[in-house]
This record gives sequence, structure tokens and C-alpha cells, in this order.
Amino acid sequence: MKQYFTGFFTAVCLTASVFLFMGSQIKNLGDIDADSIKLTSELGTTYLLAGGIILENKDGNHVLTVAIGDGGGGHLTTFNADGKKMSYLGTGEGGGGHLETFNVHEKMTGYFGTGENNDGVAILFDRYGDEGWTASGKQ
Repeated sequence: MKQYFTGFFTAVCLTASVFLFMGSQIKNLGDIDADSIKLTSELGTTYLLAGGIILENKDGNHVLTVAIGDGGGGHLTTFNADGKKMSYLGTGEGGGGHLETFNVHEKMTGYFGTGENNDGVAILFDRYGDEGWTASGKQ
């Protein structure tokens, strides 16, 4: 009787192994449902979140953010190695697109995009964030 049990147990284990090995050949996992995914390497960490992607350097400072903003539009924000915002490309409050640049003190130095009346606007700021030069595309 012991030999029958041993044979049956061996057959079950071999059958299960066959299914496991065959299943491991499937490359497409389908949809993955998760709140977030964290990937880590010697360069830093990448977070995949619902509505955004955040990259951190090895010091834990954000260096890139791609996300959905409050109004539902997308944006891309870059940071220097110290985690200070250097640029923003995305959708503004009125729904138009724009590019903002910042200095190392996180003061805005440039704005190029869509103004309040949907005309093109270019603005340069001094190192303190005070407006220095403005141009509008309105004729």
C-alpha cells in the first residue's frame, strides 16, 4: 500500500511541475491591478502610481514627475539633483499649455505659453522672480 501512495504522490508532483513549467512560458501577465509599483536600482527609485510616475535619484530627491494635474490635464516637472524644481511643461489653469523654467532658488525665470485670452505669451523674469520682459502674440 505504501508503494501505491508513493507512486500516486510522485505522479501528482510531476503533473503539478509540468503545469508550473508550462505556465512559466507565458510572457503576457495581462492586467496588473495595484495601488503602486516601486522599482529600485543603484541609480534611484521609480514609482508607478495611478495617475503619475515619479523618479527619485539615489539621494531620495525627486528628479522627474509625470502626472495628471488637478484640472485633469497632464504635466511634466523636472528637478535638479537637490530636488529643486527646474521646469514645468503642462496644462495651465485655463486649459492652455505652457512651459515654465526656474533658477536654482526655485524662482521662475521664464514662461512661454498660453495667456488668459488664449493668445501666446512669453515672459522673462529676473533672478528674483520679478517680471522683466513680456510679449504677447495678440495682433
